[in-house]
Amino acid sequence: MPAFKSWMSFVFLAAVTSILSGESYGQSAGRDFPTRPITLIVPYAPGNTDIIARIYLTQISQNADWAFTYDYKPGAAGTIGAAMAAKAPADGYTLLMMSSTLTIGHLQKRKLPYDWKKDFTPVYQMTKTPGILLVNPSLPVKSFAEYMAYAKANPGKINYGTVGTGGIVHLISAWMHNLMGAEVTFVPYKGYGPISAALVGGEVQAAHPTYKAFHSYITAGKLRALAITSANGRIKQLPGVKSIAEEGLPEFDYSVWMGMFLPSGTPAVVVNRMNVEFARAAKSPEVIRKFDDLGEGFNLGPSLPDDFRQIVNATGDRLTRIVKETGIELEE
Repeated sequence: MPAFKSWMSFVFLAAVTSILSGESYGQSAGRDFPTRPITLIVPYAPGNTDIIARIYLTQISQNADWAFTYDYKPGAAGTIGAAMAAKAPADGYTLLMMSSTLTIGHLQKRKLPYDWKKDFTPVYQMTKTPGILLVNPSLPVKSFAEYMAYAKANPGKINYGTVGTGGIVHLISAWMHNLMGAEVTFVPYKGYGPISAALVGGEVQAAHPTYKAFHSYITAGKLRALAITSANGRIKQLPGVKSIAEEGLPEFDYSVWMGMFLPSGTPAVVVNRMNVEFARAAKSPEVIRKFDDLGEGFNLGPSLPDDFRQIVNATGDRLTRIVKETGIELEE
C-alpha cells in the first residue's frame, strides 16, 4: 500500500507539473511572441485577394515591428493551403488567410485531410463584404419587390449568373430564391469577369457579385442595383440601396468574410496577442483609407476570436442546411 500511495503521488505531481509547465509555456509564448517571422499561407493566387492581408500585415509590421513572409498555395478552392496550415506546428508562426469557402469543402465530397471545425483556431475576421443584387436594365424591374414579383410570375425565365455550380455563390442564390418562392435558371461561370460581360450583354439578367468590379457599369446605367445581401449592410457609393432583408426577406443575410486562422492548439495567449494587433491595425486611418479606396463595401472589425468562431460555424451550418433543402449537387 505505501508503494501504491507513493506511485499515485508521483503521478499526481507529474500531472500538476505538466499543467503548470504548459501554462508557463503559454504565458512565455505570449509575452515573447514573436521572435521570428510569421508565415502567412495564402491559398489563392497572388495579386488579388492577398491585398486584404497585405493591408493588415503592413500596418501590423509598422505598429508592432513584426515580420511576415508569404507562402502562396493556390488551387482546389483553397483546400491545398488549408491542409498545409492544419498540419503546421501550433506555435503561432503559421497563419492561414481564408474566406467563407473554408466551410464548404466537406460538402463537395472531397476527402479533405482536415476538419474545418476542429483543426483551425479563428483569430480575426478581417473583412465582411456584402454582395449586391444587380439586374440588366432590360429586365422590367426597378426594385427588389418588383424583382420578387417578376421572378415568381415567370418561373425559370430569369437567367441568374453564379460562380460555378454548387459553390457558395450558387448556394446563396438558391437560398434567396427559395425564400422568395421563385424559380430561376442558374448559369455558371468561372468568375465575376465573365459574369460581368454576360450581365451587361444580357446573356444573364441578374447576379449578386461584390461591388467593386461592377461600379463603372452601375454608374453608367448599364446595370441596375436593387439590393444588398448583408442584412445590416450599406455600400457607401450607393447610399440609397437597402438590404434584401429590409426589402422583403427578413431571414436573408449574407456577406463574404475573410479572416485569419491558426492551427488548433495554439496557446490562447498567442491567439489573443495576435487578435489585439489585428484589431489595432483595423483602427488605423491608413488601413481604413485603403479599404475605402478598394470600394468593396468592406466592414472592418472589431472581431474577437470567439465571435469570429461563431460566424465561421454559422456559415458552415447555413451552407449545410441550404444543400439539404435545395438538393443541389456540389462540384468536387
